[in-house]
Amino acid sequence: MRGAEGVVLALAAARKTGDAAEVAQSAHRLAAAGFSTRSGFLTSPTVGGGSWLAYASLLSGTWVDNQRRYEALGASDRLRLTGAFQRAGWHTVALMPGVTELWPEPARTDRDARP
Repeated sequence: MRGAEGVVLALAAARKTGDAAEVAQSAHRLAAAGFSTRSGFLTSPTVGGGSWLAYASLLSGTWVDNQRRYEALGASDRLRLTGAFQRAGWHTVALMPGVTELWPEPARTDRDARP
């Protein structure tokens, strides 16, 4: 890993393992490169599956706890987090190792459909 991308991945791995020293070191390296980090916790609308509902809730800032709400959100023109990044000139990437096929609804996430 090189550059800011490698630091972001190292930071994510350190947060997952709970290594506070590694989190602090990675955050310091990002700050030295002109970036900052923020962390937080939120409540997921699903338990034991239904991760697309959790993703939709996170990206839209609205509670999506069933398929009907998910489909209504997909049909709406609500600005999603990835769309806000695009408007600001940023590119977004989703890393989902379990997704091995084309994402079925790229318009709902404002990103490319490539896995």
